[in-house]
Amino acid sequence: MTVQGQIFDIRKRTDPSPARRSGEGTYAFLNRVDDPAFAALRDLIEQWFAAYPDVGDENARRDLRGRLRSGSDEKFAAAFWELYLHEVHRRKGFRVTVHPETPSGARVDFRVDSASGHFYVEAKALMTNPISGLGRSRTEDVVLDKIDEAYHPDFFVAVIRLIPGPTLPKTRSVVAQVEAWLQALDWDAERQSPSGDERQTQTLEVDGWRLDLVALPKGSGMRNKRWVRTVATEPSRGGVSYMQVQSCARRFARKRRSTALLTLRF
Repeated sequence: MTVQGQIFDIRKRTDPSPARRSGEGTYAFLNRVDDPAFAALRDLIEQWFAAYPDVGDENARRDLRGRLRSGSDEKFAAAFWELYLHEVHRRKGFRVTVHPETPSGARVDFRVDSASGHFYVEAKALMTNPISGLGRSRTEDVVLDKIDEAYHPDFFVAVIRLIPGPTLPKTRSVVAQVEAWLQALDWDAERQSPSGDERQTQTLEVDGWRLDLVALPKGSGMRNKRWVRTVATEPSRGGVSYMQVQSCARRFARKRRSTALLTLRF
């Protein structure tokens, strides 16, 4: 049930499975997952949202809620960052005005007031963009989810590298090869093997894709648990591109000119 004034739906949750990399955004995962840790996170976000806005734009609350629930990870990240910054300054005892109008008539995200003065805050969340060449592609996320479909009671898998083929590999082909490779390993022997970067990389060729993988023995308490994700580590999503930094700089520069209040240097 969706309740106006709340971020997350009020309903019984029964799905404890890990987040899916492809086809499931941050909000969708948080809203559906049945896990005490994420339930605590939902409660915390609701508490922060209950105190937003402290002062200011009467439409800000509806706008923030809409972006958090939009289904877009970019909008979720930006809205969460604003909510976090609002809460940080509020807890520090500042008076936080949301979307204040500056003397020039322009608006920024926050005005933060204390007994000794005030300052303005403009929030910007930078998201890794696969087009920049620094992040993973959506197809690689799909393949990682396929690897996660494989299961062995004694081993996790570290994905070192994915080299794409002409088309997506079939899920059953990925699962069959990963499980066959893990089935040939001995848990006790692997526990005695070198750790970290010294472990042997296994290369699997699946429907034109190359998968470079490393088997990681599970700790005793994690063996035979099907709900635990198979992929323990995965290729990095990279960092923030130069183009993104420049885009952020241009945005702040425009704000500086429009408000005539902010002194920023890039």
